[in-house]
Amino acid sequence: MAQNLTIDDIVDISVNISPVMSYRNTLNSALFLTESDKLSTENRVVEIRNLNELSLMGFLTNSPEYLAMSLYFAQSPDPSKGYLGFKASSETCVQALSACRLENFEWYVAILTDDMVEKTEISELKNVADFIEGASPESMFALNIDKTLVDSSKDQQIIDEIAKGNYQKTFIQWDNNESNAGKTAVAGIIGYALGYNKRVSSSFTLAYKTVAGLISNEITFTKLYELLNNDVNVYVKQGYYYNLFRQGTMSNGDRFDEVYYIDMLVNDLRNEIMNTLIGYPKIPQTEAGLNILTTSISQVLDNYVDIQFIQPGVWLGTPVLNLVYGDTLSQGYIIMFDSIDDQVSSDRVDRIAPNCYICCKLAGAIEYVVLGISVSR
Repeated sequence: MAQNLTIDDIVDISVNISPVMSYRNTLNSALFLTESDKLSTENRVVEIRNLNELSLMGFLTNSPEYLAMSLYFAQSPDPSKGYLGFKASSETCVQALSACRLENFEWYVAILTDDMVEKTEISELKNVADFIEGASPESMFALNIDKTLVDSSKDQQIIDEIAKGNYQKTFIQWDNNESNAGKTAVAGIIGYALGYNKRVSSSFTLAYKTVAGLISNEITFTKLYELLNNDVNVYVKQGYYYNLFRQGTMSNGDRFDEVYYIDMLVNDLRNEIMNTLIGYPKIPQTEAGLNILTTSISQVLDNYVDIQFIQPGVWLGTPVLNLVYGDTLSQGYIIMFDSIDDQVSSDRVDRIAPNCYICCKLAGAIEYVVLGISVSR
């Protein structure tokens, strides 16, 4: 039989798939803070993927943790997981959340169950908002105010105190329906957001969504707009037939979806740049090197164009390098670096890239419609 010579001595190909580093995989899970003795400082954060796991841990179906996570997992699509985080009686909420963050970087939204909010001082709730505002990695605080559980005026006091902080990362929901007492109503809309983002490849808003497992509030327009004008969210019965979530804003007035997706964009850019720095033998401190970084950044931004969070449009912001008010962002974004030729020698010695500027045009969303009807006979 003839000998079949391979060409390995001429063309020798080896395949090496480099490990992908990730600072944090996703922003699709919430942490529920609890003082339950089923956790401890040695078992600070427990991942929960379904209600059966809670039952196996010994949580009864009427426990605050079970009620909150029931609402959280009841949404469609549902989040793939959540976490329980332990707070010792000797700790403040901030100390407990700090410890939970050190043990686990994956959770994004911190939620205090209704029983925790009921017994926590307003000043401590504000401290939590302060902590989350500057937390690293990026995080969010979802605060439920159950009017049926807190003292008669505590709900408004909480709203007033949080409003003073102008928090971008704190999300408040108010509820006055006794059927929802103890359920931690905000867990429902957070479960919707984290589940939808995980399983559906398009951006979303929270406005007018239906929350499974939650009974809507029947309130007056006066009360509704009192809440909305204070950037407080509420689940209401409206238009006779509709159960609607109103409106989806953070306590500083920013939209939940914009804050959420910008946090995800930051997370994705961080991961992609790290993967690029690790994956290349060397990124030269030249225009060619900046092109490598630009390509890496573009891959992330293109994903956000695909889900319609970023879209082409006219730049209405202040000037950034060569970009001025009125310029068209045909891709929905532009990536610019300071001139590498003008870089100071100390930065070159320290191998620091020139400053990078990413300017994006958000797609926005329509939440209100005004129609004019003209009729001619």
